[in-house]
Amino acid sequence: GDAPDGDLALPLIRQLQHDLLITDIKMPFMDGLALSELVRKELPQTKIVIISGYDDFTYAQQAIRMGVEQYLLKPVIKEKLVELLVSLHKKMEAEQRQREYLTMFQREAQEYEAFSRRRFFEQIVTGGLSVSEISETAKSMEIDLNAPGYNILLFSLSSAAYDGSAPEGYTAALAKLQDRVTQYFLSRGELILFRWNITTHAVLIKGGAEEIASRTAQCVADIRALCQEAGREVNWHIACGSPVSRLSALPVCFSEASRIHSFRYLCPEEHILTEESIRSMRTSHGTISEP
Repeated sequence: GDAPDGDLALPLIRQLQHDLLITDIKMPFMDGLALSELVRKELPQTKIVIISGYDDFTYAQQAIRMGVEQYLLKPVIKEKLVELLVSLHKKMEAEQRQREYLTMFQREAQEYEAFSRRRFFEQIVTGGLSVSEISETAKSMEIDLNAPGYNILLFSLSSAAYDGSAPEGYTAALAKLQDRVTQYFLSRGELILFRWNITTHAVLIKGGAEEIASRTAQCVADIRALCQEAGREVNWHIACGSPVSRLSALPVCFSEASRIHSFRYLCPEEHILTEESIRSMRTSHGTISEP
């Protein structure tokens, strides 16, 4: 990119988002310091080199405060400029490797956390941990499980139509819905979300004995509203267990929710599955064996 002054350079920089900006100090309409200050705020990773014919320490001070890479005085010797560019190139490559490493580390940390949470939930609902072990593990994972009452809700999300442009079963509509659902649970401390398998999530609902039923109903309603907004592009089903007052009773609660949720294969149009809806289906279609 090339521009005669800062006023014309700025929109070009915003569009192309350069790795490096080399600018003169004195330019009409917008000088190099003003341009550098704006670029530093909007594109903090862009390297800036200022060239000036004015040996004025005030300019140098301003440039240093803005975090420019170099302040060069005219005339600039070609070899010196090439040396500077080579040095900046190496620095940018090192920073890029550092960003890639950080991104990989964060992704691996998230994957490990997701696996650990899923493993922890599996141990809770299969009776693999004592109550004291559950409390200790939850504390180490910074998960607050303290409550007088609990319930478990299961919900599954899958693509109704797959166009072949993404990994099997994964579409833009499904990805958007999953993001919205995740954000919903992040803002509610009384609802703890776990990933059960590829298509199914589990929600541990906690609260007072008089609150569990209403919180469960509200959670069902909120998930239903999010899924309905996604339209017919996403298949979804919800099932709940019965409230319990002890952590040690969660395996029974989960077993009930899981049994009800498994009927989604037999009645795919029934999005909210309950004991009542299953009994109604049995009455309408005769005896149906457990899935």
